[in-house]
Amino acid sequence: MTQNIQGKISLVVTTYLAVNHLALVMRSLADLRERVEQIVIVGDGSRESTRELIDDFRNQITVPVVFCWQPDKGFRLARSRNLGLLKITSRWVIYLDGDCMIPSDFIDRVKSLLEPNSLIVGSRKLLSEYSTQCLFELNNSKPERVRLQPFFSGRKFWSVPLGFLRIWPRRGAKSVRGFLMIFEAEMAKLIGGFDETFDQWGLEDSDYAIRAIRAGIEIKDGRFKLAVVHLFHLEPSKWKKSANYSKLEDLIKDPDRIYPRRSVLLD
Repeated sequence: MTQNIQGKISLVVTTYLAVNHLALVMRSLADLRERVEQIVIVGDGSRESTRELIDDFRNQITVPVVFCWQPDKGFRLARSRNLGLLKITSRWVIYLDGDCMIPSDFIDRVKSLLEPNSLIVGSRKLLSEYSTQCLFELNNSKPERVRLQPFFSGRKFWSVPLGFLRIWPRRGAKSVRGFLMIFEAEMAKLIGGFDETFDQWGLEDSDYAIRAIRAGIEIKDGRFKLAVVHLFHLEPSKWKKSANYSKLEDLIKDPDRIYPRRSVLLD
């Protein structure tokens, strides 16, 4: 395992009309013990309340915060992730969904797993609807009383030295979940980033993972080292991602393809 590998780290947070979720995520970022190069927040159809929240966040931290925006034209998470990638200046990028909080020692844990030509994934602790709503209400009324660290508890937040078991046996695309992904920015650009034709919920992360593996990237399992707290929200019914199945099946049938059908990174 490579320790203390050179290269700075940026965070890319994608959000879609969920200012209460984003407020708690940014609160967790403000608690990070180790500085990152920059934080890029990509708002998909975000309103003025999101901009105001980010401006206030900038006043709380010394890390540069970049905000980029795209109009709401349906499900465009893949494009949001690509736009974020265009903004970063570091070697490494952490992709984080705008409803996932991270513990204060997260960056230090990430650095212990960084390795060239790897796509690092983690796990999540799902908060209940009741706990999430209580956090929203407290953060909106008395933000100075919000303490997030107690939520980062349980076995998923253990730190277990698994060594080579993080890459053996080899992980496939099914082990990659888009709420948390870590890799070299240049690696993502070389394969064209995320496929923006995935315009329904689901499977855009699987498409990306398959193409990354074909390009020689190894999936590294960050469980029992990297975990997030996933705030509750309703998810679309599974049938709503069926429109993406045919696109994924087409990729699987074309074993030589590593580039997406459409991406701002290829323009």
